[in-house]
Amino acid sequence: MKSDLSVRKELVRVGRFLRDHGYIVASDGNLSARLNRNGFLITPAGRDKGALTPGSLVRVKIGKETSVSKTASTELFFHSAIYANRPDTGAVVHAHPPFLTGFALAKFDLSKPLLPEIVVTVGKIGLVEYRKPGSKELARMVGEAITDHNALILTNHGAITVGKDLTEALWRLERCELLARAVAIARLLSGEEPLSDK
Repeated sequence: MKSDLSVRKELVRVGRFLRDHGYIVASDGNLSARLNRNGFLITPAGRDKGALTPGSLVRVKIGKETSVSKTASTELFFHSAIYANRPDTGAVVHAHPPFLTGFALAKFDLSKPLLPEIVVTVGKIGLVEYRKPGSKELARMVGEAITDHNALILTNHGAITVGKDLTEALWRLERCELLARAVAIARLLSGEEPLSDK
């Protein structure tokens, strides 16, 4: 496992990347990284993710979320549900990339196999029905859906990706945003053509 400080530095780096690339704005979005089997670090509530410092991140013990719920991200509960349901997950990224968020508003299913890179590196993208952000009901639904997916579109909200580490989770988000842009362009032309099972 990586040291606490190195994980904190990675979270700061990814937060800046998301902000600089327009995947989040203002204080939107949140990310986390597992420290060990029972705990993780998460971004604080109401903070610009492009201006984080290693010391601003909040340490969470799975099962003790309410003790840090006033300082941690408002989406603390779905991060915890993901780690509880996916022991293989080392990091979670939740952002609002423009095209993926547009697809979330349209409740557009991106689960069809369209690009081989997505099929190989992300797998099937799930779609989660709208529930109030920060709610335990949203956390429950995300926790259930993530067992079969590495990427989720949250209806009328944004997207979540997971990975063995922050780099993999971020790359999955980037690839999903590229897919959404490509599908939007394809729809301006003749429409998208899914890959065959073969």
